[in-house]
Amino acid sequence: MSAWVRSVLERARQIPEHELVVPQWEIQPGDQLIGEVPLELRQLWHLYMHMDRDAKISQADMPMLSGSEYAVCRQKALKCQTMATAIRHMFDVSCKDMFPDIWDKPVMGIRKGWKLVWFEHQLPQAEKQAVLEERNSPEVKPPTAQPQAPEASPKVDPNRKLN
Repeated sequence: MSAWVRSVLERARQIPEHELVVPQWEIQPGDQLIGEVPLELRQLWHLYMHMDRDAKISQADMPMLSGSEYAVCRQKALKCQTMATAIRHMFDVSCKDMFPDIWDKPVMGIRKGWKLVWFEHQLPQAEKQAVLEERNSPEVKPPTAQPQAPEASPKVDPNRKLN
């Protein structure tokens, strides 16, 4: 197991239950109740939410920066978003492993009381906005103009080994 996976699981385990980001959404029409999310997955969800928020904040900051500040912020945004996506996949796979009847379900959601649901439809824009507000993260819109690339971006060795 990679050091990163171990560190994610350890960080998640250390989050006290009273500090967790609590879902505020009520069960919606069309939601199919699966079960309740256990504490260790709540902690993983919390970590995902914060990593996703950090990525969005960095993405929102990027258009205001240039040069090396832009490069550092871009790297942080990419790192946070990649980690958030991986943590979300860990959460989804763990839920599906716990509730095997949902492997083929299109969309999962978490509702008030840590109820896990699945549903067929994609979220309408108003609901997407509510989810963003629930996460306490700013909605990040793509910049209208492409920000200038950093003046001297480092070359990446394609043969470099990743740790």
